[in-house]
Amino acid sequence: MTGTAHVLVAVLALAALALILRLVRMQALKAKYSVLWLTVGVVLSVAAAVPGVLDRVADEVGVAYQPALFLLLGFGFLLLLAIPVSYTHL
Repeated sequence: MTGTAHVLVAVLALAALALILRLVRMQALKAKYSVLWLTVGVVLSVAAAVPGVLDRVADEVGVAYQPALFLLLGFGFLLLLAIPVSYTHL
């Protein structure tokens, strides 16, 4: 990734984290989702700050193609998001 692209990704990740924090403070985001979204914001910020972290994680878990790990993480996030939505109270 070029230096310009790295800076752009870092700025966008920090902007996403700032938006999530603002929504949590304004209580516009439900409390049960706030921890999930804050985790996503922190993970995005770390991935943007340390550009090779996904490559190292992919190597550690045995994924040969790094974008496949990113897709797997996105799929896992969607599953975590679907659990509270589909949960019914008795």
